[in-house]
Amino acid sequence: HKNCEHFENTKGGRMQLAMGKAAFSTSPLSPQQEQQLVDAMHEATMRPSSVPNLQKPENFDPRKFTQADIDMQMQKYDGDALAVLASAQKFLNPQQIESLKTMQKSSREMITASLKMMNSMMGNGK
Repeated sequence: HKNCEHFENTKGGRMQLAMGKAAFSTSPLSPQQEQQLVDAMHEATMRPSSVPNLQKPENFDPRKFTQADIDMQMQKYDGDALAVLASAQKFLNPQQIESLKTMQKSSREMITASLKMMNSMMGNGK
């Protein structure tokens, strides 16, 4: 079913948006804008890349959490974030764009922290 597949594929974006919703408290998103933003996030993560998508269980290898892997993941995150921002310019107002940047910044910090935690748990830092 196409809708179920789309729902599954956009889980990461919806989760990120749910967690970052507070960033939009001063200028809330309409349901349509939320959908457009989730779609933009999905499109960005689907761009061809040599960096493994860690949201896919088959790519999740605990041995691959070296600082170099973390840097590579964060570079991809930054590229994806810029692509989302570029798409969002078309349907978000300037205040919402600032909110999106805030949300992306806190998401980035959270992702970096969890990757570093995985790194230290796996003893890759030694």
